[in-house]
Amino acid sequence: MAHRNTIQLVGISFLLAFALSLGVSCTRLRKTEEESVVQDWFDKSFARCGTDHFARYENDYVEIYLNKYGSSSKKTLVEFKNLTYELEVRPVTSTERLNGVESKSEVVLKYSQFRYHDGSKWSPWQDITIVFKGEMMKALNDLLERPNSPLYVGPEKSKGKWTGFPSYWTKVSCAELPALD
Repeated sequence: MAHRNTIQLVGISFLLAFALSLGVSCTRLRKTEEESVVQDWFDKSFARCGTDHFARYENDYVEIYLNKYGSSSKKTLVEFKNLTYELEVRPVTSTERLNGVESKSEVVLKYSQFRYHDGSKWSPWQDITIVFKGEMMKALNDLLERPNSPLYVGPEKSKGKWTGFPSYWTKVSCAELPALD
């Protein structure tokens, strides 16, 4: 009888431990508000067509470098291989809280290669970091202590509203893509 109670106790303990581990796993699957907001921006800015992501870069004021030879553009279609993002929640200072800041994060988009469409053909694949062109942009981003990159996002929630998402990446329709040769 004692042996059967011990087996039942071990079985109950195992089931309880298993159930708790499932609960922890399910909790990890729930997205935070920051993760949901960033994922929403990402999905609205970059189209997934096949295995790659596509977006149009369009900025009337700032060009981006597109290759190691210095080619740049204010408007171009870009194809990314293995595009993902990394989200890091940053601490909010007491001064920022007094000014209404509730949350802030840094998001860096990462890719293995990219290429761009020049209006008539696709460029060769590149594995360089896309950065803003010009010393003024580099100095400004150094001053703000952030990367000199159009693939950096600084979302912030202040007074209940999220800001800090750039509008220079525009999602394109997969149907309107030029031939992918």
